Amino acid sequence: MKYSNNQIRKLADIKTTLIKEFNKLKFELQCITELKEIKQKPTESVWEFDYRFEVLLDQVSFDIAPQQHQEWFIVVLLLHIKFPLKQQNIGTQVEALEIVMKLEASLIGDTNASM
Repeated sequence: MKYSNNQIRKLADIKTTLIKEFNKLKFELQCITELKEIKQKPTESVWEFDYRFEVLLDQVSFDIAPQQHQEWFIVVLLLHIKFPLKQQNIGTQVEALEIVMKLEASLIGDTNASM
């Protein structure tokens, strides 16, 4: 079967479009995998971790409900930060971030004062 130049260009366009879509899906699946495995590193500030967490969330096409977002964020924080948060009634991830940043600042202040 012979194809005309116009048909060949259309096939090439279809191939290019399919490759782009597949790569987006592959990239999104990698981000989802990273989100499933994400944890705050011991040397990482809450601010740095929040940035890394948000960048990954921005790469996926589905929306996460605010309550789920906040719960997910808290669960992956370091234990000494996560524990006090779980004992409070927190409505949003932004509120959780504000509280942990204050907590982190007070922990750093306590450490510096004891030195």
